[in-house]
Amino acid sequence: MRAFIAIDIDEDVKKEIQRLQYKCDGIRWLRSDQIHLTLNFLGELSEETVQNLISKLKKIEIHNFIISLDSCGFFPSPKRPSVFWIGVILNPFLMALKKNIDESVLSCSIELENRPFKPHITIARISKITEHDITKIAKRAKNFSAKFTVNTFSLYSSELKTDGAVYNLLEKFPLITNIQ
Repeated sequence: MRAFIAIDIDEDVKKEIQRLQYKCDGIRWLRSDQIHLTLNFLGELSEETVQNLISKLKKIEIHNFIISLDSCGFFPSPKRPSVFWIGVILNPFLMALKKNIDESVLSCSIELENRPFKPHITIARISKITEHDITKIAKRAKNFSAKFTVNTFSLYSSELKTDGAVYNLLEKFPLITNIQ
C-alpha cells in the first residue's frame, strides 16, 4: 500500500484555507479531507512493514506544539506551477517531531525522500493556468496566516483515483499534552 505520515490540519484552519478557493480552469482545489502537512511520503509498503512502523511511531514522545502558517507559493515555480501551497513557519518542535519520525522510518528499513524537508500544505494542483490567474491566486493568499495546536500525527494509506487521492487513516499517534 502507498503510505505517508502527516499532521492533520485543524478544521477551522481548513475552512480558512478553503476561503482562498475560487472557480478557475486548470486548478483542482483539494477537498477538505485531502488537506494535511506531509511529514514523510513512504511509497509502497507491505502490511508487515506498516505494522512494524506503527509500533515504532507509538514510541515517539514529543510534546504538542503550535504551528504557524504564513505565505504561499508554487512548486516548482510561479512560471511553471503544478502545485499551489501554504507555507509552514519552521520551528524546533516541528523539526524534533520530523527527526523522531525519520529515525523510526529508517529503523524499519524504509528509505527517506531524497529532497530537503520544506514544510507546506498543498491546497491545489495546477494543470494549465494563465499568468493572470497565477497573480490572482497569489494575491488572494498573500496575507494568509493561521495557527493551530498539533496534538497528533497520523499514518495514512493513499489510493489514487481519477478525482484525486483518497486517504485512509491507518493510525493516529498522540503527542504529550502541555498546551491546552
